[in-house]
Amino acid sequence: MSDGKSTYQMEEIFYNFNTKKAKIKNIKVVEGDVDCRFVRFQADECSGWHLKDLSGDVQVNKQNIRFDNMELTTDSTHMLCDVMLKYNGWKEMQDYCNKVKHSLIMKPGTVLSMSDAGYWAPTLWGMDERIEMEGVFYGTIADLHADEVEIAFGKETHLHLNGHIVGLPHIDRTTIKAKITGMHTTYDDLAAVKHPDRYDVQVLPLIKTLGTLDINAQMDGGFHDCTAAVDVNSNVGNITGDFWMKRPDKQMEFAGLRAITHIAAI
Repeated sequence: MSDGKSTYQMEEIFYNFNTKKAKIKNIKVVEGDVDCRFVRFQADECSGWHLKDLSGDVQVNKQNIRFDNMELTTDSTHMLCDVMLKYNGWKEMQDYCNKVKHSLIMKPGTVLSMSDAGYWAPTLWGMDERIEMEGVFYGTIADLHADEVEIAFGKETHLHLNGHIVGLPHIDRTTIKAKITGMHTTYDDLAAVKHPDRYDVQVLPLIKTLGTLDINAQMDGGFHDCTAAVDVNSNVGNITGDFWMKRPDKQMEFAGLRAITHIAAI
């Protein structure tokens, strides 16, 4: 579509599921509104994605779906959250990613797998990093906000993020404006991240020389072209700079360092 909106519809998201086991109790139906408790729900998607278990308290009516105390488990993901979906009538479900508004509170103990994300966003296929995450997400899938999000991966990496993400679920067309604070990472953690099979992404050797990194950054861009204003404290000093990242022909290029301050000789 020329306006860049997603063409995903609700039936395209769910129609390939095969339910294996389901246990639902405390079902109440009042004038079309439904309340119930999912004790267990297991299903397989035809692509190979396995929903090992889903539980929580559900309320459904013609304007919203509320899922409190949701616990979702797959082969490699464990999600703990409260979810609210809002819509103006069932018809908006036919344009799910653009019309249905979400409020998701991701709770401590949540571990997300990038290998699961690859089933829904094929551009990410080949990544298998497991990420600890908590925070608040709201908006539509195509126009999503992230507030006070805490992320951790690898042996030492953690960061705090606020951002605005436009264009999902189409990763190639998605843009992100984000403020990252308190990021702590190492070369080993960054180099261990697997990237999509069709892209060659290499961590700059300079990062290994810098040692442990503490980073604050403002970034703006997408999968093909991204800029970032960064302030990095390392084992050898401080680096302040503007970086530009571009992905031509399946490779990443980096350029545009603005300034270096108080850095020791490398």
